[in-house]
Amino acid sequence: MYDKQQLACAIGRIKAFAFDVDGILTDDGIYAIEGDLQRRYDAKDCMALRMAAMKGYPLAIITGGISKIIEQRFVGHCGFKEGDVYLRSRNKMEQLDDFCAKYGLSYDQVLYCGDDLPDLGPIRAAGKEPALRMPCRRCWKRRITLPTSRAATPSCATSWKW
Repeated sequence: MYDKQQLACAIGRIKAFAFDVDGILTDDGIYAIEGDLQRRYDAKDCMALRMAAMKGYPLAIITGGISKIIEQRFVGHCGFKEGDVYLRSRNKMEQLDDFCAKYGLSYDQVLYCGDDLPDLGPIRAAGKEPALRMPCRRCWKRRITLPTSRAATPSCATSWKW
């Protein structure tokens, strides 16, 4: 848990943002349409990402998703640079390393947002654990949530080592 001064210092070090897609920038739904997997995004997220890009923040998508539509969405509409959308990720640390090297960043200068086991490496490396607003559906149905003292990713209570 951060006090206000520690939080201000941690936020001040952030120079870039990296995101998982499913569950972070979507509503968790995946729709199969004409042989491709489609996702539902929030338009407000895209605007906020575009504003961050306009301010000069490097942005990355690091996802296990394989749809080229992900790349089209974030490069075409949200201000991400080509080459900063990593699809088919099986080891997200490798892509985070590439992103950091490309922009001369250390891990603590990147705010990584993820919500599942493949995201734990980048979340821990970045040293910041952004709180998520909702537990996964599996936990929500069983009314399982994280204790408030551990309100950080992953949002799924079943993922925590109690």
